Amino acid sequence: MWAGWKIIIHQNDDGIQEVVTYYITKDGIKISSNSFDFIYHKAFKTVIIVNHKTRTFYLGTFDDYKSQLKDLYSIDAKRADEILPMSYLLRLNKLLEQNISDNQNDNKRITPSLKVENTNEDKRLADYTAKEYKVYLDTTLIERIWLSQDVHIKYDIADAFNFFRGDEASKLKESKTVNTQEYEQLSYRGFPLKIINLDSNGFEVFSSEVVLVQELELDEEETFSPPATYQSKTLVDIIMAKD
Repeated sequence: MWAGWKIIIHQNDDGIQEVVTYYITKDGIKISSNSFDFIYHKAFKTVIIVNHKTRTFYLGTFDDYKSQLKDLYSIDAKRADEILPMSYLLRLNKLLEQNISDNQNDNKRITPSLKVENTNEDKRLADYTAKEYKVYLDTTLIERIWLSQDVHIKYDIADAFNFFRGDEASKLKESKTVNTQEYEQLSYRGFPLKIINLDSNGFEVFSSEVVLVQELELDEEETFSPPATYQSKTLVDIIMAKD
């Protein structure tokens, strides 16, 4: 048994609602939804992806996963992008890509800027106090994010998200186009308990809210293993399987 965390998150992705649960210890993380489990374990250097709809799983070493991930992206990058877990940094990056593309097509500007505003407003979320920040691309509000310094999770969740998608760095890819340093510094201001992403017209396209943060003892073997009755498959088979 290991000291760990259980975090339950309610997400709404363009009208599609889902409950996502994190199980975290000092060495591993499990990102669980109704359809998939994504397990990343630093100490064991293993990756497990479980497809609950097909009752199958993939289990491989870090090197094996990287190799099979290349095959997956070469076969269907769009499908991989839809299924693999996405960090809030990557979601914002996609918003930036869309906004910058739209505005450059309109010849409105050449060099946009990303700014962070501390609203100095506190909100109580999942029994923790979080501070609200607003993120603007020029004058367009594209994100509201509530960060709490009271949730002391030392595990770098972004590492796992990046690994699943084959990304080496935690920085926003649009940093070459926009100065994103101010936004990336937010990771030092607390754990994200609530996020709202907005399109260029001000409509909500994604929201994420933590509804439970619980410290508990976790059985690592049970938590970070595939169900015993599921069948082993390749990564491509797991991700490409149709419902």
